[in-house]
Amino acid sequence: LIDDLFELSQLEAHANAFEMIEVDLSAVVESALEGVAMSAVARDIRVDFIGDGPVPVKIDPTRIARVVANLVDNALRHAPDGSTVRVSVAARGKWGTVTVQDEGSGIDPDGLELIFTRFYRGEKSRSRSHGGAGLGLAIARGIIEAHGGTVWAENVTGAGARFTFTVPVR
Repeated sequence: LIDDLFELSQLEAHANAFEMIEVDLSAVVESALEGVAMSAVARDIRVDFIGDGPVPVKIDPTRIARVVANLVDNALRHAPDGSTVRVSVAARGKWGTVTVQDEGSGIDPDGLELIFTRFYRGEKSRSRSHGGAGLGLAIARGIIEAHGGTVWAENVTGAGARFTFTVPVR
């Protein structure tokens, strides 16, 4: 919690040093998924990765991997046992796009604008009993914005929540 608060305050103060290098966004996302595989297996949740081929970007791969891990961890916490979390990477014009979608109950519509603010946890399954201090999505937003991208959440009718972020392609 303290490390997360420190990182978030550094991001908000624009005091973080990012190590930007040219990499394939798909490879960074696939690598990040390896770190959450055990959590998925423990709950019999399948994580499907859909790549659109190489997506060349100039990013800090460690930071972007953290964003992916935060989003997938969030999806795993709110997805029902035995369901699927879908992660996709695609090039969309000048943007590399990553999408994480779960099959949970979605996000309270009143919380969609607040979900990326610090300490926000929403209702029901998005409580302390399901882990998290409400900092992961705020950190994700700070990292993505520092890369010149955007991040947002939306509900998918009958299919849970979808989180998407973009970063500029090189």
